[in-house]
Amino acid sequence: MNFRILCVLLVLRAACSSAFAQSYEYATARFIESQSSKLSQGAIVDGKGNVTPVPLGSFSLTARSNAQTFEGNQRTMTSLINDMVIQGYELYSITTGNGDAILTTFMVFRKPKEEE
Repeated sequence: MNFRILCVLLVLRAACSSAFAQSYEYATARFIESQSSKLSQGAIVDGKGNVTPVPLGSFSLTARSNAQTFEGNQRTMTSLINDMVIQGYELYSITTGNGDAILTTFMVFRKPKEEE
């Protein structure tokens, strides 16, 4: 293929893809589950910067069963995901981790930006 034709095709492709590129509004949610009731909490930051705290239950490493606490926290997170979907967001990514008796979950939501 001629080099000039290849260059023209690449420029056209770049111009078309940027013309149809979707811009998004992002929101994040962070959850920390811990033995400490002060540390066990969540927060949602929407695309406009508004922060909504989310209370979570704390667990105990010495308890025989933490099932109710973890199930309650999971219900809270599931409810949050459903609420975000109702608001037009999609769950874009999720990461989890754990440390010294701390479980963390970080979610990123996105929705197409409204045209101004």
